[in-house]
Amino acid sequence: PEGGMPAFYKYVADNLKYPKQASRMGVEGRVFVQFVVDKDGGLNDIKVLKGIGAGCDEEAMRVIKESPKWKPGK
Repeated sequence: PEGGMPAFYKYVADNLKYPKQASRMGVEGRVFVQFVVDKDGGLNDIKVLKGIGAGCDEEAMRVIKESPKWKPGK
């Protein structure tokens, strides 16, 4: 990602909103997301590989979809 992984982790921390449903249900854990960086740096083919439900999977996908562009590989 532009700015390296520390910048990406900061972006995620600043933009992730814990779903109210997950909070009410006491759901905690990690959501594993897969995506492809296309040649212009955009992210596409975003998929949840391992989710935890309660709105967390959808929130993870939203944050990834809205993330800044990445540097594409060569």
